[in-house]
Amino acid sequence: MLAAAHLPLLPIAPFFTAAVWYSAIRYHRVHKRGHLDPDWAREHLPWHYDHHMGPNQEANWCVTRPWFDHLMGTREPYAGTSREARDRARRVTRAVAC
Repeated sequence: MLAAAHLPLLPIAPFFTAAVWYSAIRYHRVHKRGHLDPDWAREHLPWHYDHHMGPNQEANWCVTRPWFDHLMGTREPYAGTSREARDRARRVTRAVAC
């Protein structure tokens, strides 16, 4: 784990090391919950939901915050768009037909 690699910095930079550990733990917990509960992810992590559910899997890479996707120009909204509504309706229609 990359956070463990920062352990030698603890006596020199305790706040930095704590921030790295906090960020790693937060990333893991949020990412895991987003995958286990897509409805929660759609509401709380729409940028990451868009990465998995949207049409472009090569966009929306951020998990905890979308700022880096905005900075790099890889943010493509999908949740809450008319395209998502059409895709959801199509999936419901397919599920009913089966």
